[in-house]
Amino acid sequence: MSPESPARIRQNFLVSADTTVTSLHFASDHEGTSADAAVTATLSVANGPELVTVPLTRTASEHWFRADFPLPLTLTAGQTYSVVVASSAGTVYVRPLYEAQHNDWISSDQSDWANTTIELDPSGTGEWEPYVPGIPHDLSLYFTTGDIDPGGVENAAAPIADEPSVALIGDSLISGPDFEEQFSVALASRGVSLADLQSVSGQTVAQLSASLDESVPVADVIVVANTINGEVTEAEFETQVREVVAKIRAVNPDAALYWVNAFATTLKYDYIVDERVTPRNAVLKKLDDEGVLRSIDWASVAAPNTQIFTESNDGVHFFGSQQLYASTIVAAIDAELAR
Repeated sequence: MSPESPARIRQNFLVSADTTVTSLHFASDHEGTSADAAVTATLSVANGPELVTVPLTRTASEHWFRADFPLPLTLTAGQTYSVVVASSAGTVYVRPLYEAQHNDWISSDQSDWANTTIELDPSGTGEWEPYVPGIPHDLSLYFTTGDIDPGGVENAAAPIADEPSVALIGDSLISGPDFEEQFSVALASRGVSLADLQSVSGQTVAQLSASLDESVPVADVIVVANTINGEVTEAEFETQVREVVAKIRAVNPDAALYWVNAFATTLKYDYIVDERVTPRNAVLKKLDDEGVLRSIDWASVAAPNTQIFTESNDGVHFFGSQQLYASTIVAAIDAELAR
């Protein structure tokens, strides 16, 4: 693997018991001209949201990289996870466990995990294939479990509460058969509960404001994801957002309040971008600058990843976008937990 090659490798593994992990260790061959080698690792729920992406930095050992997680993560029993490794500098020669043992740069008493597979994405396009078809090899990697060890992150942040909670309010982008389950699993891995998830297809901010007259969710972190729907002016949108914020704040004065900005394709529906997305995102940035809310920057995350989307009839909904959408929201929650 190298920055010039898009190849990535992935380890999938099934967790047998609830386990708290604090760091990831990965072994590879990076001798000679690869002295500047560096890699990143992304831990995800299998076929679900990303939990964390971290740079793996070289240790004193010739072949080992290490990454400390910004917060301890709890992996849930019965859930399958994946670690995707890619090179960010230099050339990294990836060897499965048995080859690493054969080359005498990993202990020969290490063993393959049960219920695991490794896969290769040679083109970097998500076309995963078995590393060696029919043979269940593992990567040379392991987690540090339990409390953060002395070699870990200094001054590691603690959660904002003993059992912090998140409420997510939005339109159809947070609906679907898998979104809530995957989002809940991602939060649970951080010791965070999902207090509420409200998804109303096509809901405008004005309709959301009216619904809050009946019931307001209560949580430590509240995320709102209503931005595109409804044909109102920029000024009207700002007024409605301020109304929603005021109603949430009346019940949750100390909660962290986030709002996800919008993204839509420009291929067929320029008017959605010009008339709704651009001005409304400007409103959210303005309110973020004022300290009224914290904007989650979905637009700049989605824009360079349009290759994973298939445009829909309305230019707003995209096949394959929900996983990245969930990951973007969880990343903002991670930042909040680290405050």
